[in-house]
Amino acid sequence: MAVHFLLNDTVLDLELSNLVSFDVVAHLRTIPTLKLVRMITDEFARTPNLASAQPHMARKAAAMLVIKQPEINAALFAPGPDNKGGVSFGSRFASIDPGLLLELKGYQDQGRLTPGLVNAYVWTPAHEIAAAAAAE
Repeated sequence: MAVHFLLNDTVLDLELSNLVSFDVVAHLRTIPTLKLVRMITDEFARTPNLASAQPHMARKAAAMLVIKQPEINAALFAPGPDNKGGVSFGSRFASIDPGLLLELKGYQDQGRLTPGLVNAYVWTPAHEIAAAAAAE
């Protein structure tokens, strides 16, 4: 069964059984989630445009996230300032409506999916919801 996953500004089609073996799934269960996120973040630091430069690696990263945290279907790995005046990569995760993922996939198939559109549909609303929840 194919699963859609939004990785940065690309909707990926994941066929989990083709991307990871049972041995990999068993190994993933032993790795702490934070360690897995750090490994993926490090990969994005090396290759910021991972989804287009190495699509197979991007699908594997997304598959590993789905296996570790089945409730998420969107991840953002992006550079930002660190506390030493440099740049470091951070990550954000979301569980977005599958219908929205299909809509974004449609935009992508038409060549109209942009980082700005993804930000407007996914990351800005997710940030506003998180901020509202924290204020309560």
